[in-house]
Amino acid sequence: MALLLTACGGSDDSNNSSNDGNTNVPNPPTTPDTPEIDTNWQPAGGSATIAANGSQPFLQIMPNLPSSALGGVSPGRELFITEWTPANEGRVLFDGVGPLLNANACTQCHSAEGRKPIYAANGQLSDAILFRLGNKQGLPHAYYGEQMQHQSIATSIHPEGSMRYAAMPSQNDKPAGIQFSFTPTDPNQPLGNTAISGRISPQLVGMGLLDLIPEANIIAAADPDDNNQDGISGRVHWVQDGKQQRIGRFGWKGINSSLRTQNANAMSQDMGLTTSVFMDPNCTVNQPICWTAANGGSPEVSDSSLDAVTDFMTALAVPERRIDDLSDFNKGAQLFAQVGCAGCHTQAKNRQ
Repeated sequence: MALLLTACGGSDDSNNSSNDGNTNVPNPPTTPDTPEIDTNWQPAGGSATIAANGSQPFLQIMPNLPSSALGGVSPGRELFITEWTPANEGRVLFDGVGPLLNANACTQCHSAEGRKPIYAANGQLSDAILFRLGNKQGLPHAYYGEQMQHQSIATSIHPEGSMRYAAMPSQNDKPAGIQFSFTPTDPNQPLGNTAISGRISPQLVGMGLLDLIPEANIIAAADPDDNNQDGISGRVHWVQDGKQQRIGRFGWKGINSSLRTQNANAMSQDMGLTTSVFMDPNCTVNQPICWTAANGGSPEVSDSSLDAVTDFMTALAVPERRIDDLSDFNKGAQLFAQVGCAGCHTQAKNRQ
C-alpha cells in the first residue's frame, strides 16, 4: 500500500495560476479585518522563557520554578529519557515495554536538539515518524488497530510491518512529494481500504502552557459558521475523556484533552506501556499471541510515574525568539497577519 505526502499548505492550490515568471508579486492587500500585530514583543513564553541555546534548544526546564512545583520534574525527566525493557528483565520500575511498539524511550522520538530527521538512507525511516490507521468512517483496522507498530519484543510476536519511502519527481508544475509504502509482516493481513496517515513527532515546547489555557478561551475563539466572514470556520473538537466531554487539544488531530492523557496515549500506542488511563495492551482482538506476552505490572506505569512525566513536560521552558533583524521580523509578522495566518494562530496577550 502506498501513501503520497506532499508539501503542507492551507488549501489545494492545484487550480491556482502561476505568475508566469514575474517575481514582483505584490504583497497581499491589507483589509480592515486584518488582525493588528503588536510588535512590542514580550518573551515568547512569558515567565517560562529561557535564552535560546542552539545546541540544546528543547527539553530545558523553566527558570525560577517554585520548589513546590519541582517535586515530579526530576523523576519525570528520568522516566522520559530511560530506555524501557520488556517485562521480567530485572528493571521493575522501567519494564513492561511492548509487546508491540514503535520506540522504547520517549527520546527516540523527541530530542533535546530539536526535531529528529525523518528520512534515512536507502528508503529507511527513523523513529521520528509513525503511522496512524483508519478507514473513511474513522474506524481502526481490525487487525492492526489504530497505529502500525514496526517493532516487537520477542521472536514469537512479530512486528506488524515496515514502512519505506521514495521521493517522487514533480509533474505538471505540482510539487514533488514523498511516497510511503507498507509491507505487512503477515501477507494475509492486507490494509484493504484502511488509509495510512503519517505523524511526525511534535516538538514538546509549550505543551504545558497549552494545557493551562482555559476551555472557555478556546470556545470563545471558535467560529464554526464564519460569522465574522474572515474565511475561517474554526470548530471546537470535543473528545470523550473518561465520563466527561472535553476539548481535544493534543496530538496532530486534537485527539487528547490533557497533557496527562496525551502522555498515557503515547505510552500505550508508541511504547506498549499500560497506565490507569489505558489498561489494555496495544493488541487487537485479532492478535491473540500479543495478549499472551508477559506484562510489567497492572498497570506497567504507575499513576505517580505518569504524573511525574506530565510534571516534567509541564515544566519545559520556551526558548526565546532568535531575531537577527527586528525590522525584517516585524515585516514578516505583518505579512503573517495580512494573509490570514493570525486568524488561527493568535497572538497571546498579557503573558505572565
